[in-house]
Order: sequence, then C-alpha cells, then structure tokens
Amino acid sequence: MRHQRQAQDEALSDARECFNSWPEVRLRHVPEMTVVSKLVPGPSAGGDQYDWDEADAVVTATVQDVVKTMESCGAVVSGTPWRTWASETPEQKMRGITAEGPHWLVKIPVTADEKAIAALSGDVEVQVFEARDELSIYIPGTSSVAKFGTAFSRLVMHPLDAAYIDISLMRQLLHDDGVETTAAICKLDETDVVG
Repeated sequence: MRHQRQAQDEALSDARECFNSWPEVRLRHVPEMTVVSKLVPGPSAGGDQYDWDEADAVVTATVQDVVKTMESCGAVVSGTPWRTWASETPEQKMRGITAEGPHWLVKIPVTADEKAIAALSGDVEVQVFEARDELSIYIPGTSSVAKFGTAFSRLVMHPLDAAYIDISLMRQLLHDDGVETTAAICKLDETDVVG
C-alpha cells in the first residue's frame, strides 16, 4: 500500500507540474554527432501488459553501464543520452513486434579519439547521428505511457509548412527531471507529390 501511495503521490505531483507549465512543442536543429549505441536487453512485455516502469529501469541501467564502459576507455559523454525504438536492423524490427523485445536502443553522445573508440567492447556500436531538424516536447517527471501518448499527439498535430514528422525517427532524451520526446522533420519534396 505504501508503494501504491508513493506512486499516486508522484503522479499527482507530475500532473500539477505539467498543468502549471504546460509543455510547448519547439523546433530545433540538432548537429551531427558521434554516438555510442547499445541494445537494451529484454524485459519481456509479460503477457498482455507492457511494464513501462520496468522498461525504464532497464534503460537507465543500460545507460549507466555504457557510460561506465566509455569512461573506462577514455571517452567522454558529450550530451544527453536517449532511447529510441530498436528498429535499425531487420532482426530488431521483427523482435520489436513480439512480446520478447528487446524494444529499445540507448544512444549516448560521445567525444573520443580513435584509441578510445577501438577499446570499446563489442556489444556497443559507434555511429554517426546525422544532423537534422526536429520537433521537441519536454514533459517533466517520470515517464509513462500517458505522457508518451501526450507528447506523441502534440508532435503529430503540430503544424508544419511543406514538411511532416517521421515517427520512425523519434527519440526520447533522458533528462534527470523528465523526458523530452523528439521527432525528425522531413521536408516534402515537390517531385514526390502525386498530381
């Protein structure tokens, strides 16, 4: 009962904070950066219900593990870590539609020389995150399905001129005091328009 009450108190606090400073969608440019990427292990979705709290805990543990690994190799975290749906390979896409998962990748911006990158273990991948324009919305407090749904709907409904958001390129930046959901903006190419 104490655990339930604590969860309810946190949810009320989050709701008050959200209503007092209603999150706004903003446009920003994200520069190219080097990131370290790691697949987040399970957990299984467990029957019919996905355990968002358990998934958050595993994502947090994976970020901490990757940061520790990077620092031991001489690399430096140079930005806010994020998670994104694990859909970069056909195998990840297939597993993502099952209950087993894994469903997430963590990405951590890094500054490192070639020696540090070469020393990273085989379960992490060094990638280039390409520069892009994106829409972003920050919601304070712990993450939840409801907050993700709110962020998603606000991003999708935000008006854009001759552009759309690519929901396959969404990411969730993991700030200490909340989650910032972003989606890449794609310009409409006039040659792609069917007349």
